[in-house]
Amino acid sequence: MLRYGLLDVDAPRQLVYAEKWLQERPNDPDLLLSLGRLALRNANWGKAQEYFEASQRQRPSGTVCAELARLFANLGEHNKSQLYYRQSVELLDRSLPALPQPSKDNV
Repeated sequence: MLRYGLLDVDAPRQLVYAEKWLQERPNDPDLLLSLGRLALRNANWGKAQEYFEASQRQRPSGTVCAELARLFANLGEHNKSQLYYRQSVELLDRSLPALPQPSKDNV
């Protein structure tokens, strides 16, 4: 499903098809992410935001946060953008292996 939102074929038609799938799978975070990306490709910024936020509610994701951060940055909403960039880094940090890191005491 994630790849569908990245295909560069016929964005208006893709969005229509994917929105039909949403009726069957309204809480699928990957479908919602793909719909957000398709909405971006159709220059529907508000719909993209709604889909990304819905995806994020279903399953918090660093990728979705990064998409929201980029969208808000380009809309000129820099405070929201920074918030989502920070959340993106925090979520991605959780997926990194636990390795020793410098602290104030041993730098």
